[in-house]
Parts: sequence; C-alpha cells; structure tokens
Amino acid sequence: MLDCDLGQLVNKIDEDFIRNVNDLLEKAGWNVSRLAREIDFTPQYVHKILKRGVPNTDVLKKIADALKTDPDALLKKKSQKTEKLAHEIPSALLHRLELFSAIPTLDDYQVDALLIQVRRFVQSRSESEAIKKNKDVG
Repeated sequence: MLDCDLGQLVNKIDEDFIRNVNDLLEKAGWNVSRLAREIDFTPQYVHKILKRGVPNTDVLKKIADALKTDPDALLKKKSQKTEKLAHEIPSALLHRLELFSAIPTLDDYQVDALLIQVRRFVQSRSESEAIKKNKDVG
C-alpha cells in the first residue's frame, strides 16, 4: 500500500528546488533579473520557473552552471519530511529504473501529463482499496 501521495513528494522536491535557487541567489547577491541574463532567458520565464518548480534538465543545468553549483545540489532535499516521503515509496516502484531515468528527458508538458496519470493511478488504487475494505467489513 502506498502510504504517501507521489504528488506530495513532487511538490516537496519543487519546494526544495525553489528554496535552493533563492538561497543561492541571495548568497550571490543576485536577483531574478540577473539570473535571467546569465542563462539567457527573460526574467518573466525565470519567475515562472521559480513558481512552478523543477524545470527540464537543460534549463536546470543552465541555472546550476550560472549559480556555480551542480544540478543535484539544486534538487537536494533539505528536510527530514522529504526524506521520509522518499522512503515511503514502495521499493518495487523504485526498481523501475528505466522509467525514472527517462523522467529528466521529459519536457514540462510531458512531466505534467505523467503526473496526472500517476495521480489518477494513486487515486483509483485508493478508491479500490476503500471499496475492498467496505466489502470486507460488510
């Protein structure tokens, strides 16, 4: 049984990414406009990234390079809650390495579509388990 919502984990990773980028901007004495200039994007696009969360791998690498860090550091989990959620994902799911290795190659639209499918799966699974419990009780 899946004890956590994968959406929660994705949201937490997005929050960590946003926090890490903002921390590094502050350390560098930069604002969003300066980062946008450094990575050759508009400030509006960078603001959008910092609202939505983790961008595609090309943009993630550009941001990491500009901030003189590596992409993994931008995604680093800083809270115990994130670690706990990550450990709650069933190991059978984590063994699907081919799926997880493909995720960084997806664009934003594809990632959104994947998350919708995952959420639907988790929701239908939860509903099935609730129906089964009701049958067992009755």
